[in-house]
Amino acid sequence: MKIEIDDREARVVVAALRRIPRAMTRPLWAALRESARDVAADTRRLLRGGRGTSRPGEAPARRSGLLARSIRTRRGRDFSYQVMTRPDAYYGRFLETGTAERMSRRPRARRGRIEPRPFLTKALEGRRDAIDTRIAQAMTRVIEDAGRVRLS
Repeated sequence: MKIEIDDREARVVVAALRRIPRAMTRPLWAALRESARDVAADTRRLLRGGRGTSRPGEAPARRSGLLARSIRTRRGRDFSYQVMTRPDAYYGRFLETGTAERMSRRPRARRGRIEPRPFLTKALEGRRDAIDTRIAQAMTRVIEDAGRVRLS
């Protein structure tokens, strides 16, 4: 599972960043990496929080700890980092977003749906201000460095 923010303005910024030499964008990559690691750590903390049964809207309760151990970060393209779960914890997607009502043709089959129990979204929202500040500082550094060098 990953959370992506796609925006026309972001595409313009990414296009401009591609023209800057790779060495100059290192502060931005470092800020993105640190932010992704912070979100992943907060996500693990939320998932390791409680035992028992979780209520809709709360982070999922811990049973085996597999979901918390499966949280990973990965560098993406176009100046992005992803926080995701490994494939063996595929059920994290269902917990994060919820499911549609289960239907069955059998009369005694259980019906129901899983209400969302967001954990990645909560971790990201909790860090949003810090991430914005960190990336703004890194972008300022990249722009200052690029202004000192003639770009072709």
